[in-house]
Amino acid sequence: MTTPGGRSPPTSRRRRAVRCWPPRRTWPGADTAKGSDPARPGSWTSGAPGSPPADGITVLAGDFNATPASSTVRYLKGLQALEQDSTYWVDAWETAGDGGPGWTFEPDNPWVIATERLVGITGSGMQPARRIYYVLVRGWAHGRPGSPLSARRVCDTPAGPAQVLPSDHYGVLADLWDPPLERS
Repeated sequence: MTTPGGRSPPTSRRRRAVRCWPPRRTWPGADTAKGSDPARPGSWTSGAPGSPPADGITVLAGDFNATPASSTVRYLKGLQALEQDSTYWVDAWETAGDGGPGWTFEPDNPWVIATERLVGITGSGMQPARRIYYVLVRGWAHGRPGSPLSARRVCDTPAGPAQVLPSDHYGVLADLWDPPLERS
């Protein structure tokens, strides 16, 4: 098989470096990027030991405890500056999700209800459903590695012999475009 350029594709595939960073906790003060830990993630993801090379993909993923409208998430998505500083991460759910709200926290989850009871919350189920888990990709642009192809909610159905949910939150799984690299 030959490529349009006349070259045979490599028999083994070099993998693009992907560096994943978990979010730093944002509570208390999750709705103020100035006081939150994930502010200025570019400073702690670029040039750090183990950072991906220039053609790599950097992913920031996990439980942010912040809604899409929070200043923390708005800052990360390039919608809000922080002391004249800005950054730009692509939200895989907004780019390639199913168009729904992508809630990763829902008040009718049995684990949420059990936790509320455990800590003495009497108005069980009154918390709003919201999205607090994210998969953010840095340095992505149309046609470049890391482009979100799909994003879906996971761990949102009962499983195992006891048919229980795995957590009080649901996760997000994103498939990112990773074209083959040519051999060097």
